[in-house]
Amino acid sequence: MVDFLTLEDLKPWRRKACLMAFLGGIGFVIVTFIAMIFYPGGYTFLVDYFSSLGLFEVGGIPNPISRALFIIACIWAGCALIFFWVLMPTLFKQTIFTKIVSSIGSIFGIISSPFLILLAIYGGDLFGFEHFITTMLFFLCFALAILVFTVGIILNKDYPRRNISGIVSGIFSIILVLYVLSFFGVRWYPAILGSLVQKLMVYGLILWTVFQEIIIWNEIGD
Repeated sequence: MVDFLTLEDLKPWRRKACLMAFLGGIGFVIVTFIAMIFYPGGYTFLVDYFSSLGLFEVGGIPNPISRALFIIACIWAGCALIFFWVLMPTLFKQTIFTKIVSSIGSIFGIISSPFLILLAIYGGDLFGFEHFITTMLFFLCFALAILVFTVGIILNKDYPRRNISGIVSGIFSIILVLYVLSFFGVRWYPAILGSLVQKLMVYGLILWTVFQEIIIWNEIGD
């Protein structure tokens, strides 16, 4: 999307916003990876959750660096996602109904951003309930946003790569909803794989947004 990027490419405001959203996803991956390096006792990718990076202490050892980096990553991603959700409705101009559907999807998406930030601020060891609620609400709102946009994509005949995008979005939104249900003990995967499943969900969210950003980038002409 950003190969041979020039200032001319960034003239349209939507491309500026698209780049900001893209950098938010990339930034989250890079900053959380750095946070893993500073995690007390060593971070185990397939065992420890992302949220572990935000703990105040790990085994009695203070965790200031990883926690600070995790908060930065979530604030960066949360703010960048707002650009993305503002952009998405610009692809739904065919009918009033699809405009309304896309606007509803964006509302759910925008609502998810503060919860992404809050789940990082509320370290799970000292604020267990608050962390649980904000994490659950983040994934739920994001899932609802994708689900609503799936409807809009299916109904919008002009949407680029409509079939593949609709299928991928629909399947992923359902998986996300099922993941939210697992917070309440309704598990569709072995509990021991919880950390791996969480990472697949998070990286899946990033890939889904990047896929849509590529579509937006290529469709922008003004």
